[in-house]
Amino acid sequence: MYLVDTNVWLERLLDQKESAAVKNFLNKIFSELLFITDFSFHSISLIMIKLGQRKDLLCFIQDVFIDGEVNLVHLLPEDTKQIIQVIGKFNLDFICIC
Repeated sequence: MYLVDTNVWLERLLDQKESAAVKNFLNKIFSELLFITDFSFHSISLIMIKLGQRKDLLCFIQDVFIDGEVNLVHLLPEDTKQIIQVIGKFNLDFICIC
């Protein structure tokens, strides 16, 4: 199972430098093994709308969630304690790139 971060999806959606590598990764993994948090999904939505790419966002939603089987993970406020522990353990950050 893979939790795919906002920046990975955006790399592909915005056809950035590592877009081909992301495409290769996504093509090798069954979509039902991929996870995205609702936070990442909403961040992607905000960024795509801000960039005027509404049509591409709708295609992303269709491809990933409707036609594909990518899992949307919902985080509850009480999950924050565990998130903070993981952030500390692995020296991660928890930012919005909106």
